[in-house]
Amino acid sequence: MAAVYTAEEILEIAGGRLAAGNIGPETGAISTDTRQIKEGDWFVALEGRRYNGHDFLGDAFSNGAIGAIVSERTGYAIASHSFPLIAVEAPGKALSCLARNWRRRLNPQVIVLCGDGDELVNLIRVVATGQRLKVTCLNRCAKAKEAAELVLDMPEDNKLIVVGLSPCDLNEVENAAIALEPNILSFLPMAFDNLRLTSDPLDLKAAKISLTRNLNRMWAWILSSEGSDESMPGDSTATLLTCPQKFFEEPKWQKRPNAFGPSLAEDYEQALSALSVRLNHGRAWLCTTACALAGIAPGRLID
Repeated sequence: MAAVYTAEEILEIAGGRLAAGNIGPETGAISTDTRQIKEGDWFVALEGRRYNGHDFLGDAFSNGAIGAIVSERTGYAIASHSFPLIAVEAPGKALSCLARNWRRRLNPQVIVLCGDGDELVNLIRVVATGQRLKVTCLNRCAKAKEAAELVLDMPEDNKLIVVGLSPCDLNEVENAAIALEPNILSFLPMAFDNLRLTSDPLDLKAAKISLTRNLNRMWAWILSSEGSDESMPGDSTATLLTCPQKFFEEPKWQKRPNAFGPSLAEDYEQALSALSVRLNHGRAWLCTTACALAGIAPGRLID
């Protein structure tokens, strides 16, 4: 079942206020598109470059929405006591906060691969499915809305989310991180390279920092195939890993089977060899380690 919320829950989670209408006890799913809205849904009026959800409040009402999440304004195009409007500072961030709330309720493990991670997402999907693990994947997440909707539509028995984060602009990064709250955050080689020509280096650094600040507070790891990144803050909630192959040969890691899957170094070496046939060594390491951290036995990758 997808996530459903009452008006009071939305007010608390999104930090909004009742700007119009009356609230009732009904619960509803979250929708961002009036063309796909179902009767009893909440409509989130997102503002994009080519559209503004506030222009479609009337459509949401006529299509059966029980209310809308809107930005703070002096007035709205619709006023009805039976159609509550919950005003928030930014509907996009409110959507991400609702997604994070649902993510915490279901508590799946979340892997976020920053950069061109299509092959890695597909490999992890195959491995997880082979081990009968319920997994939800998104190969190219360009907008925070996509990440939030992925989480909000996630079944209750879902155990793993894998997302390849390729933002269309840096403004999408933080809201995506809020929605996903990763357990494993991987910076692939040249992560966000598509934005280097249009973004200031300091903004790129800030985007990476915002990702790390939104890591899961119970357990989280950062994987890097390029060694230490000076933009990574020294945060006690995450551990920065580099990728020398000797990682698998160190006894202190082999003694942690609960954290890394099989304790035998040969299993890791077999997995690395199998993956390296299809991917370069750095990516193979990242995929194997991400699988192991998420509790997926990397030895199964050789099947």
